[in-house]
Amino acid sequence: MFVYKSSDRKRLSAIVGSLLLVLVLALAVGHQPAAAQSEVVSVSIDIDGLEDLGPGWAYEGWLIENGSPVSAGRFTVDGAGNPSETMFTVAVGNSADVSTYVLTIEPEPDPDPLPSATHLLAGDFTGDQADITVGHPAALGDDFTSSSGSFILAAPSSSGSDGATYKNGIWWLDPAGPSAALNLPTLPTGWSYEGWVVGMSGPVSTGTFIDVAAADSDGGGPAAGPNPTPPFPGQDFINPMTDLTTGYAAVISIEPDPDNSPGPFTLKPLVDSLIEDDGGGVLQMMANNAAASSPTGTVMIAPAEPPTAVEMASLNVTVDADGSVHVIWSTAAEVGNTGFNIYRSVSVDEIGVTINSNLVASTATAGSGANYEYIDAPGSGMFYYYVEAVDFDGSTSLYGPVEAIVQAPTSASLTQFGGSNSAVLPLLVTVLALAVLVTGALIYRRAA
Repeated sequence: MFVYKSSDRKRLSAIVGSLLLVLVLALAVGHQPAAAQSEVVSVSIDIDGLEDLGPGWAYEGWLIENGSPVSAGRFTVDGAGNPSETMFTVAVGNSADVSTYVLTIEPEPDPDPLPSATHLLAGDFTGDQADITVGHPAALGDDFTSSSGSFILAAPSSSGSDGATYKNGIWWLDPAGPSAALNLPTLPTGWSYEGWVVGMSGPVSTGTFIDVAAADSDGGGPAAGPNPTPPFPGQDFINPMTDLTTGYAAVISIEPDPDNSPGPFTLKPLVDSLIEDDGGGVLQMMANNAAASSPTGTVMIAPAEPPTAVEMASLNVTVDADGSVHVIWSTAAEVGNTGFNIYRSVSVDEIGVTINSNLVASTATAGSGANYEYIDAPGSGMFYYYVEAVDFDGSTSLYGPVEAIVQAPTSASLTQFGGSNSAVLPLLVTVLALAVLVTGALIYRRAA
């Protein structure tokens, strides 16, 4: 009768436990979830009324998918209002979940991958088309066609001895109150109003404001006299003296915040093209200019094929001392890619045969890249390897070949990284089981 020593039993239990732990880890590696699939869509824009934002700024479109923004491309506009691009390829989760298009104004370069607060245009998709306007709730939320306003000529900051008259100041107030003389909606974050007088020398700002019944950003303005000014938007032009009845226009604009330019933005809901000499403190009405100055457009969305399934960054092989060949590749970008096949050939003129039994699944998120490795044991000789990218629609792209020279025969082994290991697991289980039996037999013989 053979008897195991207690120390032998403990040693055997420890070895078996370690081997079982390795098996559990191997099973876990073999069941990594596949990368989420994405759909590639083509987004085309047709927008009128956009202005050149100047250096440091760009327009950016966004698709709102299940409440989250997905960038639909950046573009600029030239002095004639022509966009630099009108067609964009965008990866989304499911185009059926895209509800809205939003156009924002963004800094360039932009450190923030999310949309800015300055939403200019927006529209909901009906089928494959969205009509975009400033009045959409995801944009400015009002089309300003009901806005109205008036102003008076007055120079309240005059000292009385500087020679100023009512012609040297403009104020958006009703002197009967005094009360606000502008009827404008409250703007969303990312926007402010600004008053202007425009003459032969160009526009001059009278200050920015968000409240029509409060002082604007510069109070009486840098050219005002020494006396206080009323708590309403406006400005005096005393030092130097400017007569606003000599061919000046009055304008209320809507400006991005932060502002892209020292001049008026394209949105000008209220305009008086000529300031009249109607006397001091007399209300002069402004015309509604919202429809004429507001950009509008349409956006179309449609299925699109990605330009390439994969942008390959590198493809290499290394050979271990035991004859194992490591096929290693990296991608810079993947759009619509489901995974990879690996081909091995003994001739540089032939693709050869597929050596992976299961597709090596893509691990990249849409538009980004990833790193992959596949280990083969082909035996001795010279071999050529190709990597094939497989798109969701079944189309393929082939990369390679890369050459590997194996000096000595090796035992058969095959391991995948970055994909399913289902073909490897039966072999791994068998090896582990044999290891357990061999270990037990050795201890059994030692005890004997």
